Amino acid sequence: MKKLIQYLLISSLLGFISCEDYLDLTSPNNLNSANFYYEEDHAVQAVTSAYAPFIHELGFSCKYHFFFAALSDRGVHENSKWTTGTYTASDAEVADAYVLFNRGVYRSNLALEVIPGIEMDEDLKTRLLAEAHFLRAYYHFLLTIIYNEPPLLQEREPDFNKPVPNGKKEDIYNAIKSDLKFAIDILPETYQSQDVGRATKGAALALLGKTYLYQSSHLPDKPGWDSAKFYLNEVKRMAEENGIYGLIVPIGNDSLDYVYAYMCNFTPDDLVTPSGSYPSENNKESIFELQYSVHGWGQWEPGYQSNGQWLPQYFGPFGYKNLAPTRTYARDVFEKLSDHPAGLYHDPRRTVTIFASGDTIHWSSVALQYRQGDDALPLPWVSSKHTNGLISQGYGWKKYLEPAHYGQWEYFGDPNNIRLIRYSDVLLMLCEAEFHINGASGLALDCINQVRQRVGLNGLSAVELTKEAIIHERDVEFGFECLRFHDLVRWSMLPEPWVNINEYFPWFIKDKHEYLPIPIREINIMNGELKQNPGW
Repeated sequence: MKKLIQYLLISSLLGFISCEDYLDLTSPNNLNSANFYYEEDHAVQAVTSAYAPFIHELGFSCKYHFFFAALSDRGVHENSKWTTGTYTASDAEVADAYVLFNRGVYRSNLALEVIPGIEMDEDLKTRLLAEAHFLRAYYHFLLTIIYNEPPLLQEREPDFNKPVPNGKKEDIYNAIKSDLKFAIDILPETYQSQDVGRATKGAALALLGKTYLYQSSHLPDKPGWDSAKFYLNEVKRMAEENGIYGLIVPIGNDSLDYVYAYMCNFTPDDLVTPSGSYPSENNKESIFELQYSVHGWGQWEPGYQSNGQWLPQYFGPFGYKNLAPTRTYARDVFEKLSDHPAGLYHDPRRTVTIFASGDTIHWSSVALQYRQGDDALPLPWVSSKHTNGLISQGYGWKKYLEPAHYGQWEYFGDPNNIRLIRYSDVLLMLCEAEFHINGASGLALDCINQVRQRVGLNGLSAVELTKEAIIHERDVEFGFECLRFHDLVRWSMLPEPWVNINEYFPWFIKDKHEYLPIPIREINIMNGELKQNPGW
């Protein structure tokens, strides 16, 4: 789906008009959403543009991490308000995801409105509509776990001046589930290469399972453990019966095999050891992956009009370096080992997630196109050079940033895809749902032990599988993937909480900080119809 980015249009209102029939068309100077969508290519463009907010610089390309890696107890930002909860409803950053993901809802609704009336291949039309349902569900899911009860928009609102009230959380969750069930019945399991990255049946199943998992915390009177288990187990079945998904596992017993089997999920380059090759982007562990590329500045919508993403520019060893792992996370959380099959002394996920003294920075294949002489050589990672002076933790964020992509502004952004849903997440969510239903069952043990054994850690016994073990495994598996804050919040909201949230965030005020505030400018625009979240 790298090719898909080439079609991302800022307004979805650009098209090509043939010489033969231009006299029969509305003037191109007057194109709008009412008269633009009339042929198959336009239907494809309508849906493709609805993917764009995910990959925007204000979203997962960069700014999402300002909040949800910084708000995690595992990250420290140079600006203390992102790690102490002192942001406000007036902060521009608070509004970024709100505006961006609502734009995704709008574009999804627009596609659902215009595509049915286009004369085109019916199979393609049906698939595009299913993609739009998936995208609308995903944007609504993100909006509700971040902002609590944002507006529920089930159709495009052509009057931008019309006030829109908050949605009810139960209605939002029901709408998400309805959209995903529609998508599951239609979306293909896989795509041809030119469409890789579009929503699949597996992605819809995984997101539906995740929705029920979150619902069980956010709507505790309506637990969804059984449904979460069912839909997540369907993805596991696809992995085991069809081989569509699966963990990337070591193919040799060298220490690099265990590191690369995990690291390949966060790099644009295939990784090679003497044992063999570890495929990177769009491998079988990836269930929903954001597609980036580097082919120059253009009219595209991701970060600052570039087709690449911006994590290295803000967080990498040659960028601003304004987010780093805590010393506690680097030193104390990952398991120390004495019996690893490759002789490693700690969980190899630490090696992939964190830069530490003694590490080497390697250039990515794209960066090597631009580096020359000594700059092209691997460099030692040095805390005094490669961390922000305002962050005194002594470690750096490494995941997604090694191999390094240097010179963001000059070389059009990083082509490294961001994986939003990985198969290991499905396994650990399924383990969690099953644990709530049946405790340390065979299914729960199989799920968590697949994840542990992939990196050479011993499997857990039934006695060892506790809620603390599940919390720990998600902590080390998804470091700096922006899941930790949401995990801790939802666990704190259970009828019998798994965590005391103030042990992780001393600044956290219950019934306030579970969600970001609704941006104050949005409340003002809505003339009081849109209400602020409790506590703000």
